Amino acid sequence: MTSHARPSGRTAQALVAVVTAKPFRSAKARLSAALAEPLRARLAAAMLADTLEVLATTLPPEAIVAVVGDDAGAEVARSHGVNVVRDEHLGGQSEAALLGARVARRELRARTVVILPADVPALTGEDLAALVEAANRDAIVIVPDRHGSGTNALALTPPDALQPAFGPDSLERHCRLARCTGRSWRILRLRSLALDIDTPGDLAELARVLAGRPERGRTARVLAEIAATDAGAAGQEVSSSQLPSEPPSSSRVGR
Repeated sequence: MTSHARPSGRTAQALVAVVTAKPFRSAKARLSAALAEPLRARLAAAMLADTLEVLATTLPPEAIVAVVGDDAGAEVARSHGVNVVRDEHLGGQSEAALLGARVARRELRARTVVILPADVPALTGEDLAALVEAANRDAIVIVPDRHGSGTNALALTPPDALQPAFGPDSLERHCRLARCTGRSWRILRLRSLALDIDTPGDLAELARVLAGRPERGRTARVLAEIAATDAGAAGQEVSSSQLPSEPPSSSRVGR
């Protein structure tokens, strides 16, 4: 696995956010039946940009690492002034997260890392602050997706407290791994981090959440274009009527 980090500063960072982004042209493959590749690529770029922007409201650029799979992702990350790590191996989200955590620990001397995917543009500064606060109390914090089976974020103190294991049913897997570490850990349910984008129903929920939030303009504009095109429709009405209920706000697990 090869990385090309371009740190914007070598000052030690107490907390570093690691954002992972697949190559834009292969991103959101599960939406291929509903969205043509150019729209999927534009959506992936918009979500990465909006996610980096909300992180920048809480963290300085030198405390953000973007692990990207292609030149287009690197260009978006550099335009936000954050550290860029090129994932040459493209081994998946877990390997990208591990790569970013290693860079954060070794090059930026991070005490804590917050790991999240690029496709969480609904993230709010309030929920990010809640995640950081939780990381100050527990060594491992696990944020589930809205279905309660996947993982949309990890906060780890130290950055190698747990090896990321994303993918189907990763919530249960991460909980099992956390228990084995003997460190303090918790599950933290955050609404804005619960929504990642894999299905047309996820797109519908994202459109609902972002309505009236002009600061997420890039993603909202692409969603509007998707709603207006035959490729975006593809028999799937972009409507909030398909949406499952929101998960409960929080829960805690001990050692």
